[in-house]
Amino acid sequence: RDRPAHAARQLPFLADAANLQIQAPLNYSGIFDMSVRVAIVDASGSNTVTSYSTPQTIKIDVNPIADPITVPTLTDGYEDWGPVSFGATLANTTSGLRVTDTVVGGPGEGGDETLSQVKLVRPANTTTLPYTMAGTSGPAVDGTIAGGGTAQVQLSTDGSGVRTYAITSTLITGAANLGTLTDAQRDQAEADIRATLATFKTEIGPQHTDLDGAISVTVTALDVKDGDYSTLDTTANHQIRIRAIADAPSLTASAASATINEDTSVKLNINADNSADNDGSETLSVRITVPADSSGVVGTLTAGTLPAGVTVTAQAGGVYLVQATGADSATREAQ
Repeated sequence: RDRPAHAARQLPFLADAANLQIQAPLNYSGIFDMSVRVAIVDASGSNTVTSYSTPQTIKIDVNPIADPITVPTLTDGYEDWGPVSFGATLANTTSGLRVTDTVVGGPGEGGDETLSQVKLVRPANTTTLPYTMAGTSGPAVDGTIAGGGTAQVQLSTDGSGVRTYAITSTLITGAANLGTLTDAQRDQAEADIRATLATFKTEIGPQHTDLDGAISVTVTALDVKDGDYSTLDTTANHQIRIRAIADAPSLTASAASATINEDTSVKLNINADNSADNDGSETLSVRITVPADSSGVVGTLTAGTLPAGVTVTAQAGGVYLVQATGADSATREAQ
């Protein structure tokens, strides 16, 4: 018998179905099943009859793919205040190193990502910018020492003096297949890595300097699901910014005579010396305050002959400011 006209109209749809695609949600990994069946509707005559095919299952296995990790860019320290706790900045779970994929995905273990290793690369020391690493978990010589819990730290130094501290966990290094790690094992490994990382500190530069430095950070993300795994390294520089702190100068002050006659003047001996900071970053000035009584300021300060480049400025309320006006800090300190 002749084929109904509506059957021919369905053929283009069946051809288009061959091009259908499915994509899992962002960062989803795992296995899921799709059920497919065909329905045929016969609307000829006075009745409508629908028939279905036997369902078939399409199994989709979405492999895990590790994503980049967010690395904080800066830790602040202060001149001459001791080692800077940059490790605590990196280890902070809220503002420090953070995975970007927290999607669990399909049922079962895995799906979300964890940290599996952190490498800290300290530059080679120079005369103007030496680094001193500190903290309870930093090896003093090349080799491997235990960190917190399951963590361990390996130090290696290359021929130029660059030091690399690799922080990982025996749960990671001892696994025959990273894809078989449980969520509990991966979480414990990350917690121990972070706790060990938090102990790292560094002191930069000689005393009385505020030079900035940087530590290179390479952190590894581990994504596990259904026996499969993926890792990805993210590398970024973490700046160690040292804020300047002025050091206390020394001062001796006296009058040439403790007693003078009315309507005469007395010579003042004021010796103000620079602080122990001799790197040219600090500038010395002297502030002199003449007392006042109910009638006003009790005296007038006269400067006499001053060295070249030195000025005395009278300010309000009997305050005088002595400054050097050289073009650079070295010139001003010499004056």
